Amino acid sequence: MNLFPSALQRRREPPSAALIRIFQSETAEIREDPEPFQLRLTLLLKGQGAPQDAEEAFGWCRAAAEQALSEAQLQLGDLYRAGLGTPEDLLTARTWYEKAAAQRKPEAAARLHTLRDSLAG
Repeated sequence: MNLFPSALQRRREPPSAALIRIFQSETAEIREDPEPFQLRLTLLLKGQGAPQDAEEAFGWCRAAAEQALSEAQLQLGDLYRAGLGTPEDLLTARTWYEKAAAQRKPEAAARLHTLRDSLAG
């Protein structure tokens, strides 16, 4: 499977309808095994197999998170928290951590707790 179709590699705009369809078709598989999604995100953030592009990684992650994939919601919270591919936004990070935690993603609950402490601090 080509994780980075060449037409999508060069895009700088938000994810296309084609990209969203890719995630929709893989939703069930990714919910069972989030590793392919995590691999895509890691490769884009590190520039392996495709040019390093935090904005593209953010777009892929947001498209997956909007499909209610808890792993993507968790990672999107991380991207907002770190300001990777998007301006730092701790309140939006909290929102995505809450969505992932609501799906019983334990890492999200832990990150949410830490973020709440830092926001209150």
